[in-house]
Amino acid sequence: LLKISAIIGKEFKLYLLYRLIEKDSMSVMALIEQAVERNLLEYSLNDRGSVQFAHDRIREAFLAKISERERPEYHLQISQLLLTQYKGKEDEVLFELTYHLMEGGDEEKGLKYALRAGTRARADHAHQDAINYYIYAEEALHKKKDRTEKYIDLLENLGESYRLVGRFDRSLE
Repeated sequence: LLKISAIIGKEFKLYLLYRLIEKDSMSVMALIEQAVERNLLEYSLNDRGSVQFAHDRIREAFLAKISERERPEYHLQISQLLLTQYKGKEDEVLFELTYHLMEGGDEEKGLKYALRAGTRARADHAHQDAINYYIYAEEALHKKKDRTEKYIDLLENLGESYRLVGRFDRSLE
């Protein structure tokens, strides 16, 4: 349970966990309660249906128990659940969805959402996050040998994001 929770993220929605773990919701809640009592997890103060790891190192310890071979499959399952749950409202979970698509290796959907996430991160003045999304998208487009207007726009946005974080050398590339 905690390994899968760690893949979902530092904070996660219980409904995702219910769908990923093949146990009934009462059993899952009993396990969550045990983890809360042991100070591994805590209920989110911001979102009633969410739980979070009590510390990043706890999450990292559980992540370390998942093999590199297994991780992409979990990320893809999570991304599929998010796409299904938020169909038509993907922007509500844009960053989480993009992260899981990227980590799951779904380059086609990852590209689509990385471009959107980069644009949104830039609008939110989260320029380093925008850079990370744009780099992923640039690599995906490069692999596809896509040199369309989309690629040029991406490079302009990436360069501008680099400029805004003071990486002038990278912004001119």
